[in-house]
Amino acid sequence: MRYYMMPSRDIRVNLATEEYLLNQYDLAEPLLLLYIQKPCVIIGRNQNAYEEIHLPYLREHNITLTRRISGGGAVYDDLGNISFSLVSQKGQVNFGDYQGVTQPIVQALHRLGATGVEASGRNDLYIEGKKFSGNAMYTKNNRTYSHGTLMYDVDLTVLDQVLNVSKEKFQSKATPSTKKVVTNIKPYLAKEYQQLSTEDFGKALLCAIFEVDNLQEIAQNEIILT
Repeated sequence: MRYYMMPSRDIRVNLATEEYLLNQYDLAEPLLLLYIQKPCVIIGRNQNAYEEIHLPYLREHNITLTRRISGGGAVYDDLGNISFSLVSQKGQVNFGDYQGVTQPIVQALHRLGATGVEASGRNDLYIEGKKFSGNAMYTKNNRTYSHGTLMYDVDLTVLDQVLNVSKEKFQSKATPSTKKVVTNIKPYLAKEYQQLSTEDFGKALLCAIFEVDNLQEIAQNEIILT
């Protein structure tokens, strides 16, 4: 497996990079992407933004709104969240098998001390009954990617505000989000991982996925983009 840690903190650049790699990268082996972004809301391809988002709050606080090419519900990201994607040839992943594609993340979090993490429901990761990761899939031209959020130290008060839909009722065929009790994974990790920045947590997660002590050991697995 190869990996790429995106240097950008702009969700628009990151989603565009993800889509570029999905379409253009030579997938001799699966590719793992990790990325962090400034405050933003990402809605699924079939969602109605007016139903999902408290738009006045979003505009007032300069939160970027974007739409991804996969399905699923609306999510809020900030610099306390790390997102991940697994891009692979279509035959290497069964579409809809979220438990299979998230298993490396679950096992890595177990190694980092969060032993209660489990895949539950259709496409979420939970700990103690609380959701900290949502996932979606997309397939095109014999390629598939599964991507998801991983809430490490997200400002949950903002999440409640920006995804707080107006009381007005809309009649729409768009796909609605399902609200669930959410949490950050940070308090459930071993103590040595609770004081890390999101960037350093991402590096620790990557090491846990590859089962190495430091990134130098997997330097040959990193891809470089111009």
